[in-house]
Amino acid sequence: MELDLTRFSPAERCTLQLRALYEQAGYRKFRCARFEEYSLYQQNQKFLSDAQVITFTDLDGKLRAIRPDVTLSIAKNAQPAPGECKRYYYTEQVCRPSRESHTFAEISQMGLECIGAVDADRQAEVVRLAVDSLASLGTRTFLEVSHMGYLTGLLDALGVDAAARPRLLELLRDKNAHELRQAALSAGLDEEGAAALCGLLSLHGPFDTALAQARTRCRCQAQSDALDELEALYKDLGADAATVRLDLSLAGDRPVLLGGGVGVPPMYNLAKKLIAMGKEVSVILGFNTASEIFYEQEFKALGCKTYVTTVDGSYGKKGFVTDALPENYTYFYTCGPEPMLKAVYRATTTSGQMSFEERMGCGFGACMGCSCKTLTGYKRICKDGPVMKKEEILWQA
Repeated sequence: MELDLTRFSPAERCTLQLRALYEQAGYRKFRCARFEEYSLYQQNQKFLSDAQVITFTDLDGKLRAIRPDVTLSIAKNAQPAPGECKRYYYTEQVCRPSRESHTFAEISQMGLECIGAVDADRQAEVVRLAVDSLASLGTRTFLEVSHMGYLTGLLDALGVDAAARPRLLELLRDKNAHELRQAALSAGLDEEGAAALCGLLSLHGPFDTALAQARTRCRCQAQSDALDELEALYKDLGADAATVRLDLSLAGDRPVLLGGGVGVPPMYNLAKKLIAMGKEVSVILGFNTASEIFYEQEFKALGCKTYVTTVDGSYGKKGFVTDALPENYTYFYTCGPEPMLKAVYRATTTSGQMSFEERMGCGFGACMGCSCKTLTGYKRICKDGPVMKKEEILWQA
């Protein structure tokens, strides 16, 4: 028996069509609770379109929030095993601030998530499903794709200092050619280098045309490798590639996670969430000696670029986590003992978040024994933490 779709509203018809599309592709429906612990959104504010959420104290005393997004819930609960890829679709109600009414509004959110070991075939599958999803809307649409490897390859080839990269990426995202050129020159690039960086803004258009143009501007192997991946995607899409545009000026987030000792496991769960959001994650694990190392292979199985440091040099890079910082990160997260956090605070050039390990006296904020000096006074790790932003902490740089 076939459904008579004419009896449904346009939104209902679209939902039914997308549900059928995703289930035929092997995606399972993900169901999640309407509420999540507020800490999930507090720790991932950078991912949310708006930091404002509705919170309430539950009967068990925990602070909870009405869900403003579904992706974070999936990233928290999916938990794929090393080497496993989990595929879900969702159709849920979320609550977000409305710019029009200046009140909170409930909206429908539908999409799919591919989490875990995502290979080239899965990437092509997701892009094809995105094309088919847009086609089901019945309006003329285009899908834009990019590759951060091409951009970071250019930054490496030009020798752009790590401290200058976040500002250049921001200007690329804003398509601000004038200020981008000035910032590039201020970062030490010559006129040719600044022109090459600004030239990224013109690398957009039909997939095959932009791809061919990008080939002529390659300066290093990393850029060629990125274009090879895009070309493979273009061929795999076949006729669907006609509705996909390539924009190599799109600059995404590249977070780096730094964990020391018992601060490593929290970074593992965070890495899963960030990868589920489509971010390219680098991880630096710090230990005293080779015999203490753990979770290295687990991070690699997630697809993270993983580096290990040991104080005695018995494995990986000799030194501390700060000695292995990559040049092309745009944000950092770290967890470990306070001496390590202070070293990360001094060595990093971007914003970030720090999760404190601290001995606590009373455990409920009365003794101030686990306090940290911030811009707004002393904050208690047990009550106001354990996660704090770098920008609010007052330590000597």
